[in-house]
Amino acid sequence: MSCEKFEKSPSICQKDDWKDEFEKKCEEQNCLRNAIIMAANFDKRKMPDYQYRVRRKKMKEFGEILLKIENEIKTAKNFDNLLKIISSKKIDGIGKLTLYDTATRIGVYLKIYPEKIYLHAGTRIGAENLLGKNKIKGKKYIEKEFLIENCPEHYLSEFQNFSPAYIENILCIRKNDYKNIV
Repeated sequence: MSCEKFEKSPSICQKDDWKDEFEKKCEEQNCLRNAIIMAANFDKRKMPDYQYRVRRKKMKEFGEILLKIENEIKTAKNFDNLLKIISSKKIDGIGKLTLYDTATRIGVYLKIYPEKIYLHAGTRIGAENLLGKNKIKGKKYIEKEFLIENCPEHYLSEFQNFSPAYIENILCIRKNDYKNIV
């Protein structure tokens, strides 16, 4: 996920701008089955640039597995539960970021959103650079309040008014901006 506008000017991004084109397409689907197809991105559409390592064949295989558990996906009560359901079907070639993105896309359709900041790939690096490795060592996620309490004061405005999903984007996109802070 990314908010391209944020890269240019963080102040022009609104709270809901975290949704990328794939999340927006999932949200527009008329049924969960179509949202899963869109989320797993195996209908021959362009994949996000940052998922260049994920093979289309693996995404198709993963998507087909998710279609088989559509009824289980419908039962998700919150994002943690949805991510757990999707992650339980992980296959070789599908990493944590792809699991998170797929859950986020399906979650948008189901109107289930992350309530925590999940630490994977670039988001983990951004959080380590901003807060220090020791503060997030061994954590799979951090609460927004934890980030606010431990973040250098001059960065607070980047996080205070935004959702955890949006903050996940900020930490990933700006990970290198936070180097050598701690």
